[in-house]
Amino acid sequence: MTRYAQASDPRDYLFARMALSDNELEHLCRPNYDISAEEVWRTFFQEYVRQKRDLYIICLAGAKLSEYRHLPSWLPNWSEVTSAYPLCNFHQVNRPEWPHFDAAKGTKPDVSFTPSGHHLSCIGLEIDEVDGIGDSQSTTSNNAYITPEDACQALVRTTLADTNRWGEPSKSPEAFELIFAAVCNRFRSEMDWPPSPNFEARWSVMKKLNLGGTPLEDLIELRRKTAIHGMWAVERHISRAFKYSYSHAMFMRELFTTLRGFLGLGPGTAGSKDKIVILKGCRVPVIMRQRGQYWELVGECYVDGIMYGEALDNKLGDDQEPAWKTFNII
Repeated sequence: MTRYAQASDPRDYLFARMALSDNELEHLCRPNYDISAEEVWRTFFQEYVRQKRDLYIICLAGAKLSEYRHLPSWLPNWSEVTSAYPLCNFHQVNRPEWPHFDAAKGTKPDVSFTPSGHHLSCIGLEIDEVDGIGDSQSTTSNNAYITPEDACQALVRTTLADTNRWGEPSKSPEAFELIFAAVCNRFRSEMDWPPSPNFEARWSVMKKLNLGGTPLEDLIELRRKTAIHGMWAVERHISRAFKYSYSHAMFMRELFTTLRGFLGLGPGTAGSKDKIVILKGCRVPVIMRQRGQYWELVGECYVDGIMYGEALDNKLGDDQEPAWKTFNII
């Protein structure tokens, strides 16, 4: 709600938001104008993770603008307004319809900071690798969803981060799959609902990716006839909800495939060979890039099939025990 707020002092971007939290966060980092903005943000981050026992805040970090490009990749810059809409709600409201992602399966953060505060060490699980994204085409022949029909459903869930963000948040309804297939096939019904901004431009890139050797365009073709007939029963507000949810999920994100044959949605700055990691205490997977002996955080991601602890339950098809290791993030 405050993403486009402005302040003359960069420290106030955080202090003001803390003041809006009904004292929930103010004790983590008292307003202090005798230290730099970077020190303020670092202190808040460390105290948030230590006291809240929640590492999801790391997902607010991402590409830095020129003025703060020197910041560690894991440290959020509270003065920027370019970050994507978060995949999760920071306030865990007990509503059964909200998709409470729990990729780390309730584990608590296991982190440490170097004395300088520049490096962050986290315990995590490397589970996959980005294979195809954008113009970098898929190379794997794997399909983690087994059948083309299941892969088609996974594709729709992924582009929406499996969330209906219209009104009361909930998981994406089955009708979204009909709408997605209809729009991808350039179908226009008499409902005259507007497609999402840049939908066709994005689909022209996404459809070139492959899953299990099958182009995503062919997966959607499986639903074409059903979509044509089923769209007549879709109410207008569902179409609007699709547009709204798709726009939020895809904002500053790109669809990608993985070596294991999963579909994912992550930052546009991600690239092939980047690793998909589950960090202890973080509700969603993150994309990491290796820099010698260190790692750089690229950003959070949605990967359909590992968002609810499946990787920790040995449900990825390899029957191997999770191999936790230390990630030194710069």
